[in-house]
Amino acid sequence: MNRYFKLKAFYIVALDFFPVLNLNCQTEEVTIMFEGSPLVLPNNEYILIQSTGILDKNGVEIFEEDVVEVYDPSNSEEPVIGTVQWNDTVAGFEIFVENSFPRFLSSNTWWTNFSKEIKEFSQNSIQRTLRVIGNSQTVQIETL
Repeated sequence: MNRYFKLKAFYIVALDFFPVLNLNCQTEEVTIMFEGSPLVLPNNEYILIQSTGILDKNGVEIFEEDVVEVYDPSNSEEPVIGTVQWNDTVAGFEIFVENSFPRFLSSNTWWTNFSKEIKEFSQNSIQRTLRVIGNSQTVQIETL
């Protein structure tokens, strides 16, 4: 079984996200490209964030902790705002909406058993209903 793994690091000093070039699991250091040069970050200077492997309706890759607008095509109400979070119980990503049940985004445990057609249908449904509007890491910092 192949599992899609893509990470980015929120570099606390720069208050921005960078693709992870290297992850050293023994030292817990990550290497990012910063201002044109590789930069090794100790584990107290970054927060790792994993990709869901899914794109929003504008083609933006959705990452863990992204803040998204959720549109329900069957309902004409305003979109709700939620945060993409990993759920260990279902081994998948969910969209947590305050005062509501989480909305299912993906599950690695059963996702691989579905046919290509079902995966494409699900991806197309998600693309029509989600839009990334930020990330909870940047929202937390902006409110400090």
